[in-house]
Amino acid sequence: MTCMTDTSDAGLWYALNRLETDYWWDVDLNGGRNAHEFYLPDGLYLVGQNRFAGHDQIRAFYTWRARRGPMTSRHLINNLKVSATDDHHAGFVAALSLFRANGPPPVQRAPSPCLIADVISECVCGEDGTGAFGPTSCGRSSSAATVRSRSRSTDSFCRGGANVSPKRR
Repeated sequence: MTCMTDTSDAGLWYALNRLETDYWWDVDLNGGRNAHEFYLPDGLYLVGQNRFAGHDQIRAFYTWRARRGPMTSRHLINNLKVSATDDHHAGFVAALSLFRANGPPPVQRAPSPCLIADVISECVCGEDGTGAFGPTSCGRSSSAATVRSRSRSTDSFCRGGANVSPKRR
């Protein structure tokens, strides 16, 4: 796991937290139909030994996931620690807890988390001022990785006077 120097920039923390929670909101409540849009065109999503490169493969993964039938999932992000390397590159480390059950909500019995993992992300400020995910790790060890890209729904985390207010879909 890569260690990061934390930043006290509350606007940057908010923007990256919003980017990450928007991604998991789409996965949990929209079946991941727009999840590929959070990745760069050549983005990479790795979970364990599974590798999905580019928008088409990432979209195919979430299509496959939806075909498995109704499920309720909640990806909960906690303990977000943010760092910045320059005005256009930032990153975070966070704890991910995944609760999942077959069938639609509400889930009547409380399952234990089926996954407890670290998420490690490097983020890039796009030319248009929107945030972007770069190399990201998600897993119980650093052997799993995720790469995400600029999101339509993210805040800009670009510094040097950039707006950090959220964009709405």
